[in-house]
Amino acid sequence: MEKRYQVFVSSTFKDLEDERQEVMHALLELDCIPSGMELFPAANETQWNLIKKLIDDCDYYILIVAGRYGSIGSEGISYTEMEYRYAIERGKPTIAFLHRDPGKIIADKTESSTEGKEKLRTFRASVEQRLCKHWDTPHELGSVVSRSLFQLIRSTPAVGWVRADTLATAEATAELLKLRRMVDELQSELARVRTPAPKGTDALGDEFPAPMFTRYSDWVGNDRHLNEPRSDLLLTDKPMFVGDTAWFEVEVDSIYSPDEYTIVWRISGLEVAQGPVFRLTLEPKHVGQPFGLQVDITSNKEWHRIASRFDAVLTLRYEVRPIPRPR
Repeated sequence: MEKRYQVFVSSTFKDLEDERQEVMHALLELDCIPSGMELFPAANETQWNLIKKLIDDCDYYILIVAGRYGSIGSEGISYTEMEYRYAIERGKPTIAFLHRDPGKIIADKTESSTEGKEKLRTFRASVEQRLCKHWDTPHELGSVVSRSLFQLIRSTPAVGWVRADTLATAEATAELLKLRRMVDELQSELARVRTPAPKGTDALGDEFPAPMFTRYSDWVGNDRHLNEPRSDLLLTDKPMFVGDTAWFEVEVDSIYSPDEYTIVWRISGLEVAQGPVFRLTLEPKHVGQPFGLQVDITSNKEWHRIASRFDAVLTLRYEVRPIPRPR
C-alpha cells in the first residue's frame, strides 16, 4: 500500500521565503505532503491552536533556523520555538537544519536587537542537542533536506496517509493480524533457542577504538551502510558523465565528535577536499572505467588503525563517460 507522509515545515517567514520554496520542492519530489503556515505568517493565539493541530496531524517535523528568532508569543518565546517544543513534546520525528555561518547573513535578515540575538543563540544551542544538519544556500538546503528526510523515513517509519479506496477489506485485515501473530510466535521461539555469544567476544570491537565510516551516499542514488574500517565499493552500474556536478557524502560513528577526526577526499592520491561532503564538477580528466575516489578518516589519537596513517579508508570506483549526460 503506497503511503505519503505529511511534513510540517517550521521557520521564520519573510527572511526564509526562498529557502522554504526549495524545501517545499524537495518534499514534493519525495511524494510528501508539505504543511506549514505560509498562509498565516503573522501568528497569534487563535492560529496557535491551528498550528498545534497541524503538527498533531503530521508524520514528521522539520525546523529551519537562520538569522531571525521570530515573533514572540505569550510564553515569552517565539512561535517557531513553541512549534519546535510542541513537536518534541508530541514525540514527532524531528530534524533541524541550521545555517552554517549566521554571521554571513545579510543584516536585513537577522535580529536587530540584543535581546533577539541572545534568544536566537540560546534557541540554536538547544536545537543542536538533537538531530540537526547545516546549510549555506537555499539550493543546498533543498538537497540536504531531501537526503536527510529520506534517511529519517527509512529509520523511523511513520503512520502516513493512504487513499481511502486502497484500504484493506475486513477479511484482509483479519488475515494480516493472523500472520502477525504467527510472526510474533516465531520470533519468540527464535529468541528462546538462540545460542549466546561465547564469553569474551563482546569486547572484540573495542580493540581499536577509533572513528569509522558508517554510511556512504552520493548524488546518483547509492546509499550504503558500512561496518568495516576498509571498504572498496564498485559503483559502475550508475555511470556519470562529463559536465555532471556530483556530490559524495560519508557519515561517521556518532560517538565521536567532528573535532576528534579529519575527513580527507583524494583523487589519484592527492588531497582535493576535507569534510563529510565533497562536490565535484566532472571534467575530461576524470573520464575512465573506473574513476577512482578515496575518502579517509584520521583521528587525533597518537596511533591509527591502518598503516599507522588512517583509521578508516573508503575506496570508490565509478564509471565516468566522455560525453554530456543524455537528456
